[in-house]
Amino acid sequence: MEKGFSLTIRADDGSAMLQTNVDYIHQAFQRLIDWSIGAVGQDVCALISGPNGFYLNHRIKASQDFAWIEEEGKFEAFGKLRS
Repeated sequence: MEKGFSLTIRADDGSAMLQTNVDYIHQAFQRLIDWSIGAVGQDVCALISGPNGFYLNHRIKASQDFAWIEEEGKFEAFGKLRS
């Protein structure tokens, strides 16, 4: 059985800018936030996947503030379960 969560951040060209595995979903979001501090100089795509088919794909626009976190409804109730 699949355990833990995987966070991958990719640039528009498809190259991986960050790949990490964590035990809990809040750790994946924390790593995403920590990485984004000063590092979001280009648009990227963040993918978090985990147990029971959990899958979240989020587009982050280049910004020097945290507007991408504060935008209402961006994470669509923390993703979806794949069927």
